Amino acid sequence: MVANHASYLDGILLTAILPPRFTFVIKREMADFPLVGLLLRRLGSLFVDRGGNSARASADSHAILQGAAQGKAIGIFPEGTFKRQSGLLPFRSGAFVTAVKHGIPICPITINGTRRALPAQSYCILAGTRIVITMHQPLIPELRSRQERLRLQTQAREAILSALNEPDRE
Repeated sequence: MVANHASYLDGILLTAILPPRFTFVIKREMADFPLVGLLLRRLGSLFVDRGGNSARASADSHAILQGAAQGKAIGIFPEGTFKRQSGLLPFRSGAFVTAVKHGIPICPITINGTRRALPAQSYCILAGTRIVITMHQPLIPELRSRQERLRLQTQAREAILSALNEPDRE
């Protein structure tokens, strides 16, 4: 599963509506937040080092690939982060590399309304905000190639944008 990322509410909402076997890939620095880190670990989140420590990043990526190969359902926000400004950020390739390497379908999901309900750098949820989640048709990898990764990434992005009430910021 890949979804746009606009707020800290995104993971919470998807955890509530997706089957319990889903686990999310989250940037490792979130594990260091006292209460949030504990909650994310208890939910079975997979943490990934996105920078500095290449040995740790490699081990994290291996754990994600291993989970995917074993049939674990994984949720990824391919933007990698969210900003206060609206719009779909460029995608990182990790989810799509994993899907192509192991022949795993990608299910794009569009989330609307969470950026307004709980904006970046805010701790107060704005009551009464309408949130809409759209699940798109799964994308099935057909080949094991870089071109196939690019095709999946492009099609997932187009699907998410088709239902997103925000601009493309790629």
